[in-house]
Amino acid sequence: MWSGLGSLTVPEQMLASPPLVCYAHIRRHILIGTPLIGFRGARGLAQRMQKIGSAFYRHMQLLATIGALLKIVLVFARGVFALFVAAVVGFGSYVMIQALYLSIWGYGGGVVAVLVFTTGVGSGIGSYIAWLDREHKLGAQALLLAIALACGLLGAWLGLQRGIDVGAIHPIWKTGIPEIHITTMGAVIGANIPLFVLGLFKAIRDPRL
Repeated sequence: MWSGLGSLTVPEQMLASPPLVCYAHIRRHILIGTPLIGFRGARGLAQRMQKIGSAFYRHMQLLATIGALLKIVLVFARGVFALFVAAVVGFGSYVMIQALYLSIWGYGGGVVAVLVFTTGVGSGIGSYIAWLDREHKLGAQALLLAIALACGLLGAWLGLQRGIDVGAIHPIWKTGIPEIHITTMGAVIGANIPLFVLGLFKAIRDPRL
């Protein structure tokens, strides 16, 4: 018969044995590798540790998923901010430079060129500022600026063509209004598309916050 002493199990006859015999019995159990705790207790402890580890792993997976989704949401929010900055810089550049041009040369064929150039370049600069990442090297930043400027000019040119078509289809518009609005929209969207795609790609490739 065995008597429990905490987590130890000791034969009853050991309780009346001299201390030297008790020490020899415990030493024998240690040397032959027999645990002093019961098999059921060890298995229960292992099962509890496994459950804790599984729950911790699930929580870490959930946190990683939430972090990845949050980073993608931040990219979209930054995209909205970049559209706003590009629109302000692009249209503001057009208003200032157009006023300067008209005060010097007056109306002429250069008005359209000024519209495309100022909105395209201004939107490209505004988009680049909004998407600026200090981790990029100087060469990479120059390349991104060049891409934003090129796409902004392309978007402005395409927007101008669309604005001319809209002005011809809807003559109720005042002359020049559709061209200015749609050219600016095309420049803003064109300048932001490549930088937005790059930001989204980085967020998906490295979802850590």
